Amino acid sequence: MEREDGGAGFSFLCARCTLQPSPPPPSSPLTAPLPPSPLSFLSPFLGLNYFQSVTPALTMGGEAFWLRAQGKSGTGFAARHAGPAHVATAQVATTGLVSLGYLHRVSDKVSLATDFLWNWHAREASASFGYDYLLRQCRLRGRVDTEGRVAAFLEERVNVGVNFILSAEIDHVKKDYKFGLGMTVG
Repeated sequence: MEREDGGAGFSFLCARCTLQPSPPPPSSPLTAPLPPSPLSFLSPFLGLNYFQSVTPALTMGGEAFWLRAQGKSGTGFAARHAGPAHVATAQVATTGLVSLGYLHRVSDKVSLATDFLWNWHAREASASFGYDYLLRQCRLRGRVDTEGRVAAFLEERVNVGVNFILSAEIDHVKKDYKFGLGMTVG
């Protein structure tokens, strides 16, 4: 293929693969090790993914994976649309999961989000709604989901590099109540 400036132009598809040697099996004086399998150098998980910007606002792609130990594999497809005040995502996988998400920036300080997860093999669905409110000295986040959980997270800037954190989660179904506080320095 020749470009207008006279040079050759090529398009490449790049893939990244991680190979990890398997640890040798334990041996004893009574056993002799067998020759290794040609696939023994592969890690237990092999995955490939590819995403492409279709338009400046729309990205689509897919992935494939293989779990060597279980002998299972799967594929998935995803799409992401980003606008000036929103981000919407969708993902479908052969493992039985469908995931949808939407984030809307109401203003520079307020964002609202929702997500929906459906496992068609188990016939189970869950959804949640969340918010993020940015104040002058602190950030307030919260979430409510269909499992009966309500969570809140407050992070207040005490000084430059020092933050005070409060968090709470109430699970009405399991009658589980959590409260936490912390400090981050740095």
